[in-house]
Amino acid sequence: MLWFSVFLLTYNRVGFLKGAGSDYAAFVHYLGITSMDISYTYNRTKTKARIYPAYHTAYDTFDYASRFIDPGFVSHQAVARTAGNILIRLADSLVLPLNCSDYAESLEGFLDIALILYEDQLTAKNISMEPLKRALAKFRSAATHLDQVIHSSDLANETPLKVRRINDQLMLLDRAFLDPLAFPEKYAFRHVIWASSKAGKDTFPGLADAYANAESSGQSGDWDKVHHHLSILSQAIEGAAHMLEDVI
Repeated sequence: MLWFSVFLLTYNRVGFLKGAGSDYAAFVHYLGITSMDISYTYNRTKTKARIYPAYHTAYDTFDYASRFIDPGFVSHQAVARTAGNILIRLADSLVLPLNCSDYAESLEGFLDIALILYEDQLTAKNISMEPLKRALAKFRSAATHLDQVIHSSDLANETPLKVRRINDQLMLLDRAFLDPLAFPEKYAFRHVIWASSKAGKDTFPGLADAYANAESSGQSGDWDKVHHHLSILSQAIEGAAHMLEDVI
């Protein structure tokens, strides 16, 4: 449910809103509000520059942008039109155009990487990843069911309460992944799926960090923290699955 779109000169890339590098951070990581960040930047196949050189400096002026960065402001217009079209679709859609099955696919990708990286070692420590697997299977089942309800129902002729219920499920899903105690050393992070991670692995951030710390220290207490975060993850994902189930 969280997209990060970067529109480039020759191609576009869609990724995840991980980390805390922009204005969306508080909405995603602390409040669990589905967000999108759209930008126009360099072709990353040709340069490793993160953004244009004068960004956030005294030289970042209107004249500099209009002469060197975006003559004619064509890139600005492209991003503004894209954002405008997205807002129109969000406002005019009877049901929010958010796909829970896409979310499930992302979580399954995280799980696959976690199993490859951690399962054998965790099994040797008597730490099971089976609860996480079961929770994700429930989420996939619930997401598939909700998608089927949306696509098989004549929602334009349904009771407004049913449409409202589905929109609430889609809109509030990310809040099911909030846990104020998941990251005691990171006050600004509560989202167990999209929080920042020092480990640099494309998987569940808290699990990756806890595992890296335990592997480095070798202390039994740190392995207990890995087990603890697995429990947090499993509970959050299972709770999110329950949010997608039929309630009326």
